[in-house]
Amino acid sequence: RAVARAGDARARGTRLVLLARALERTKQLDSARVTYDLAARDLAPIADWLALRALALDPDSARRAARAAALTLDPARARALWAEAQARERLLDWSGAAAIYERLGQPVDMWRVRLLAASDSASRASVRTGLFALVETRGGTPLARSAVEILDASFPTHSASEELIIGRSAAASGPVDRAVRGLSRALTAGLGTPQDRFSYATLLSRTGKDADAARQFAKITTGPLAGRAAYQRARSLLRSGSGDAASAALDRLLARFPRDTAAASSALFLRADLASDAQRDAAARAGFRRLAARYPTSALAAEARFRAALIAYIADSARVAAAELDTLARRYPSSDEALPALYWSARSWEKAGDSAAARERWQRVLKPEPVSYYALLAARRTGAALPAIVSARDSFTVFPDLDAAMRRASLLEDTGMAPEAGWEYDAIAAAADSSVERLLATAAAFRDRAMSVRAINLARRALARGAAADARTYRLVYPLVQQDALLAEAAEHKLDPILVAALIRQESSFYPQAISPAGARGLMQLMPSLGSQLARAARFPTWDVALLWQPDVNMQLGMTHLATLMRADTVLAHVLAAYNAGEARVDRWTTKHGTSDPEIFVERIPYAETRDYVRIIERNRFIYHSLYVWR
Repeated sequence: RAVARAGDARARGTRLVLLARALERTKQLDSARVTYDLAARDLAPIADWLALRALALDPDSARRAARAAALTLDPARARALWAEAQARERLLDWSGAAAIYERLGQPVDMWRVRLLAASDSASRASVRTGLFALVETRGGTPLARSAVEILDASFPTHSASEELIIGRSAAASGPVDRAVRGLSRALTAGLGTPQDRFSYATLLSRTGKDADAARQFAKITTGPLAGRAAYQRARSLLRSGSGDAASAALDRLLARFPRDTAAASSALFLRADLASDAQRDAAARAGFRRLAARYPTSALAAEARFRAALIAYIADSARVAAAELDTLARRYPSSDEALPALYWSARSWEKAGDSAAARERWQRVLKPEPVSYYALLAARRTGAALPAIVSARDSFTVFPDLDAAMRRASLLEDTGMAPEAGWEYDAIAAAADSSVERLLATAAAFRDRAMSVRAINLARRALARGAAADARTYRLVYPLVQQDALLAEAAEHKLDPILVAALIRQESSFYPQAISPAGARGLMQLMPSLGSQLARAARFPTWDVALLWQPDVNMQLGMTHLATLMRADTVLAHVLAAYNAGEARVDRWTTKHGTSDPEIFVERIPYAETRDYVRIIERNRFIYHSLYVWR
């Protein structure tokens, strides 16, 4: 009825595609094929994709070959063999489908089809052997993960040695619970290496089973992993609430493995960090200095020097701090701590009364990366104007084939053909590398369709290849999507929209379907439990966790949460840290000496992720303020 009432060719074609999809799902394959062909007459731009759908439903091999030969779009031609394999599967031509999947380099699909064809135990055993060989040789890859899913679904039990193969692969590719189960069974049976036990213990710790993890780490007493295992055991004991046992474990580690630079320096760092948490700054400083002196080549040496010098600054030993920070900047010029050291050296010299030395160092902070967290701080201290991002209009070279491909992809999305749209977008992104201008034009096209992650990645590639670092390029790297909803919600919650944009850019890159490893969802990365709590408080008439994927809902709840945090604490650094790590942790961190100064608070955040999070959002605020007109 809808097809009959269509007012124009596009509407009729779109409705025909929807009808064809419904017929396909209800197994009316001949009718679906004919309907796809009818739709292709009305929707010429995507006729090749509709022909591929019809090809996969066509029982006649000659017609399938003719359809494939008639394809003109490169992305569609690249999928022709896949459609042929699907057609053969529907026709129960298992050997033909398997051969095509093998030719396509898709061993999982090949074995899956062979399993469907297996009619006796010997055939099933052959498939089982092939799948296990795939997991073993391609362990830790998505292919191996898919193979494990088939093995677990199709074969009731595995031997301990097979569980070891699965456990090793799943430890790298997931899921974590499958890795734990496989490694546990293998190790219980006496199989596995110290590396397998280390992986098993690490996974236990990741799933919150720290006491069990500590017991497993304790079993690794010799070999190159012994020192690392001893350190991780101490961390697991600490997380499980056994603080005294953790301290004793660190002492034993330092006595047993003094030449293991990674393990011993990590132990010294953790001990000093714990002293800092307990507000024993003198002990913490001594520990950090001991680490730097004893293990100068350690990956932690520069950070240890920085933390020791910061404690000296907090304790009013400004000249000592300045000298140590200057030494750090000279000795570790390429480290992540070099720029912070230069900035805090300037503050130390200022505190010591040497304003000329301070200003000289702040000027050096501004040079290497003008738009950075520390450059912002240095500019505030000196009153200097940060270099403005060069103004440039959003004007891009026109590429007719790019525009045509984008229109095809949009039409495919309108008709519900999401896989085909994705293949078009993949081909568009791959073709962008032909020139810098094409990279920028493609990034702009993705941004204009709210596909911000693709836009950001392409714009970064353009910058790496020499694109001008002007406002035109920066607006692609720092897009502003869902602007009207963002402005409306920010006004409703009395929040600075620039801050909200800066936060969303860090949380999700403006991708509504973003999900973190911990399960946080959507633009503002809300955990389902928090989303439910906020929705109840807002008196939502109904709630489903899927609502967190909706941009307007996610922003409404996320800004409610952000506004609540800002009412509880007026210091922005505290608010941002709480958004990332939780209010309870921020309450602990603010008890450290010197943290009444927000800049020192940021430096004394023990979690590198949260420390960087606060710095990045502060930088993002400046960039978003510079790039867009805010009303």
